[in-house]
Amino acid sequence: ADFAGYYYDRSCDAYILWGLGLGYHVKELFSLDDGISLQVFESDMDVIYHCLMATEMDMLFALPGFSLIYDPDFSKMIATLDETTKSFIIHNPSLRHIPDAGIREQMEMFFIRDSGKRNAAVLFEANSRENFRNFDGYVDELKPQFQGKDVIIVAAGPSLDKNVEQLKNKKPGTIIMAVETVFRKLLSLGIEVDYMIVTDANSRIYGHMTGLENQTVPMLYLATAYKGFAKNYRGKKYLICQNGYDKAEELAHKQGWNLYDTGGSVSTTALDVCIRLGCGRIAFIGLDLAYTGNLAHATGTARREAEEAELMKQVPAVGGGSVPVSRLFMMYNRWIVERVKQSDVTMPVVDATEGGAVIPGLEVMTLGEYLGIGEAPVKKRIDILIPIGDKGGVENIINMTVPYMQQKGMEVRVIQLISTGVEWTTEGIPYYTLLEGLAGHTLAEFSECYKSFLEKMGAPDCILATAWPSMCYVARKTMMLLENSAIRI
Repeated sequence: ADFAGYYYDRSCDAYILWGLGLGYHVKELFSLDDGISLQVFESDMDVIYHCLMATEMDMLFALPGFSLIYDPDFSKMIATLDETTKSFIIHNPSLRHIPDAGIREQMEMFFIRDSGKRNAAVLFEANSRENFRNFDGYVDELKPQFQGKDVIIVAAGPSLDKNVEQLKNKKPGTIIMAVETVFRKLLSLGIEVDYMIVTDANSRIYGHMTGLENQTVPMLYLATAYKGFAKNYRGKKYLICQNGYDKAEELAHKQGWNLYDTGGSVSTTALDVCIRLGCGRIAFIGLDLAYTGNLAHATGTARREAEEAELMKQVPAVGGGSVPVSRLFMMYNRWIVERVKQSDVTMPVVDATEGGAVIPGLEVMTLGEYLGIGEAPVKKRIDILIPIGDKGGVENIINMTVPYMQQKGMEVRVIQLISTGVEWTTEGIPYYTLLEGLAGHTLAEFSECYKSFLEKMGAPDCILATAWPSMCYVARKTMMLLENSAIRI
């Protein structure tokens, strides 16, 4: 009954459910309302068999609104969800039966997001009611202050302690936007904060602001943020209405305001705001999205120690190695990756955290480099030379490695000598093929062809010869033909 009570909505008469289990949760829903329509998708035939053996299902099959769909590759469910996801329910215990790790992970992420929204529904209602009464302006009004400016979004990850003091060296006109967790720390360090942003709906985070209510730093707050922030803060307050919350959408449409995407966290919301306000450059610091050093937050912000970090999934870390991450961190990371791919992201988005998880698509540099302290790094051009390409081990390593190299500021080109007609590189990796046909080529021809390419496209600083030992010869011979011995191979 808990399952049915949690998901049943009197205003909804049609549901899409993934995961049959033993069918008890399905019967619970129909026991509350036998007039609903319920499509149940299941990918495992063994699960269907055991359900039919263990549970009396005749009554369900007699209902006109019930249908059970065997969907081993999830294609039927995806086609159905193209229409709507508002009434989509995941039976969480069934997730463990998905053999494909990628699909299972995506379903788990959806379950986390959906559960968060459902659990916060009452808070959203109470908070938005008060927040709609207590704003001084709407965030759209700040576009003249943000447009074309450099912005540093300061999060509270553990790596913040590495470079936070450098914020004192920011150039005039650079905007510092602090998430609420780090606001007190920055003020205590004497760092000038231009804006503070709040999104959390829960009252427990209000402690980050206790005693700071009389500050005059402008505050940006989400429509569903804890109501105490907007009610008690004396500085100027700017409301943000978000996509995905109906009351915020209704108010924004009525007033002619823009809607903003949250991504599920305060840092991702800040990114969307900065993009839509037309910033010149955007940088993050303190955005570890990982438990760097098995720590949760920077000193002087929030809970410092991370629990059971050693048991969590490890992902590539900025600077090499790996760091532990939670599923929520992975979800925020992926949201940023997809957000910076959108057409309105015309400005550089920089990861200046100097630690934490790699966020593909963000340019990695130190905060000092972003602020222009010291000499700017020289961008290196790397050629990865491969004879032929398909979907194998070397190709997988290249696809995994190149995004990291790009984030480190390197210009990487993949040069495939012989085309196989297979497009194996991932999106965003420059890829060139030089010759057609698999037979009849010589090493001398390879060298001449690569030489012609370099004369036209420019020589690299370094060549990584892969797959065949003879590629080292081809690279070396090409350098001799170019009379360039400075290129590292």
